Amino acid sequence: MDELLSRSAELLRERVARSNPALRASALTRRHAQQEAHNGGLYGGPRVHTEHFEERGLVLVDRYTQTRGENLNFEFFGGSCLVLLADGRLAELERSGSTGCDTGEWNATMRFVSPEEAVSRYGLEACIAKLYR
Repeated sequence: MDELLSRSAELLRERVARSNPALRASALTRRHAQQEAHNGGLYGGPRVHTEHFEERGLVLVDRYTQTRGENLNFEFFGGSCLVLLADGRLAELERSGSTGCDTGEWNATMRFVSPEEAVSRYGLEACIAKLYR
């Protein structure tokens, strides 16, 4: 199993290295939200505050979730996504939070991951699928 993980991680490294120059110049990369809060109250419409991570990247695997609460007025956000940053590093974004009728907030954290961690958590096929397009 360790040998398979090592080979898979090496294949991911090769695909990242080959796509890195194109990724840096690509319009497909974007800054990812780190925090978002809104207050839609009855007095003047929604106000939204969003903060972004400085790093730009391409989402390789999206496992963000959004589920409704029992009373249907609330939604809960969670999950993670794997991002290939424009500089060639891999990062995992973890998101959590909730929203209601008038207000809501969610936060994301970013941590850098190795190709081995990425393959172990998301699987090789999912990690490289967008790199072959």
